[in-house]
Amino acid sequence: MQKSNQLIADYEKADEWCKSMVNSGDEMLFNVEHFDAEMNRVAMSLNFPVESLHSFFRHVHLQHLKKVSYAIKHTKAAEIVEAYSNGISILSLAKEYNYPPTYMAKILLENITVFEKKKISAVLRDPLKWIDSSNFLVEKYRSSNVIVGKRELVDPFSEEHVIVPGPSEHSNRLAFEVLEAVNSDPICAPRFDKERQYIGMEFEIRLETALRAINIPFETENDLRAKGTSRTPDILFSYPVAVKVSKKLFPSLKQRDIIDVDNEDSDFVWKMICWIDSKALYGDVKTHNSSVVPQAEAYVHRFGPGLVLYWFGHAPIELLAADCFNDVIIMGWDIPKEFMLPTGHIFRDGFYAAKLNNL
Repeated sequence: MQKSNQLIADYEKADEWCKSMVNSGDEMLFNVEHFDAEMNRVAMSLNFPVESLHSFFRHVHLQHLKKVSYAIKHTKAAEIVEAYSNGISILSLAKEYNYPPTYMAKILLENITVFEKKKISAVLRDPLKWIDSSNFLVEKYRSSNVIVGKRELVDPFSEEHVIVPGPSEHSNRLAFEVLEAVNSDPICAPRFDKERQYIGMEFEIRLETALRAINIPFETENDLRAKGTSRTPDILFSYPVAVKVSKKLFPSLKQRDIIDVDNEDSDFVWKMICWIDSKALYGDVKTHNSSVVPQAEAYVHRFGPGLVLYWFGHAPIELLAADCFNDVIIMGWDIPKEFMLPTGHIFRDGFYAAKLNNL
């Protein structure tokens, strides 16, 4: 009980810190180096894995964006454009409105350039390539496209230093300020979106590889979609398997939900699952209860009970929604150590370990 209380206290401290930094528009939100240094410092002080804290922070930041984005993109867009035209930089505007620099740059691109909306993402990825002259600006904004003073920036993709010239007829203020904004954004910059995509794919592959190593047949999300199945988990087993779970962590499990094998280890039970959904993130309370649980319940209705795997850990189980625990097991950091097949064969850490004689 003491350990459980400490885990809850650590979680609540992390939650409070994330909300405080996001809601106050702390400088770390607008400087990649400061963001990374602060993440490492706070993770150590809170006894929280840094990759978990980073994921947790991003989820809190996402909730902030959901609250403020509509007003900033619609009711505030005109005053943002006016402020930019009067010489206020994109990064300064992002700080003033507590809005991601990348998204602030996107607002300007959508309002003062002739680019089609479907091309804006490409412009954000490589602004120096796409905004190579003032001809891409709406005519009335071309006069604001002059750089004042000499600056040096770093291209986030090539890591090359870019010297920004002072005022001249060839100045291209917008291109360099978009680059500065993207380069300063520790959460929403295009390169971090790509990183998260690759991380998600990496852990899905890790899960598939581990299951293939013990010859458990399954279909992947891509396999199921190719058959026309919608709303699918990452792994759907060809037949149900069982995993070992702690009675203490899942006290709501009922006798009908477990496999009785006369196990001498009375602290654990075998729970049947039909699918696994891989989450390359930290399962905080808000994300789990509002996003993951409804998704998992849809899988339960279609495929039966299953398992949600948070590769970066999750909030203390006592804080997570308990109404689906009879059908959904929550685990963190790694795949289950033990699987039991319908034949009674048990695989432990990827290797055949035993066979239960009463199955």
